[in-house]
Amino acid sequence: MKDIGLAKEVERVIVPEAEVGRWGNWKKVLQGECHGCFVTNLYADEPLQAGLKHIPIEPYGVLGNVTLTVTEDLTQRRRQNVQCLVDAAFDASHLFKNDERRTLEIMGKEPMTLMKIDDKARLIRVYEILKEELPDYPIPSAQAIANTHRMRLGSSPELGDFNPLLMWDLSFAKESLKTRGLSSPS
Repeated sequence: MKDIGLAKEVERVIVPEAEVGRWGNWKKVLQGECHGCFVTNLYADEPLQAGLKHIPIEPYGVLGNVTLTVTEDLTQRRRQNVQCLVDAAFDASHLFKNDERRTLEIMGKEPMTLMKIDDKARLIRVYEILKEELPDYPIPSAQAIANTHRMRLGSSPELGDFNPLLMWDLSFAKESLKTRGLSSPS
């Protein structure tokens, strides 16, 4: 809210999922108890079908749920193993974006259960949304690193003087790009 200039213009209301269901905070808007809400793209179809309107905002880069962290010592001792892990992330991203049949086959197993998806149509819709949001390469943007760091400062002020760029060794990603005959993304 701060980043889009609305922090002082709105009163933040937290709606527990136990009350409205997973990402069901939009129901409070529909009932007139709130004026607006944030809903992840994975759960936006239902509120749109109920008549709520989407207000477009610029894409907001954040680090995703899968960030692999290792020590510098490990990367030095087991560089080839770390490279294989990064290569696997590139392979998984490529498969997800370019092989819908195989991806849906994989998602239709344990991921479907874990995500509590009940039918094939919903699974396909979730895949479409995730595919659209997935970057071509599993490399964090500077904006995503900065935004995530800034959001984390609220609960971890001791990170205020910490430069999060020091955590990233992108030499592995560069090597994955090179072995695939690709150049670094702009």
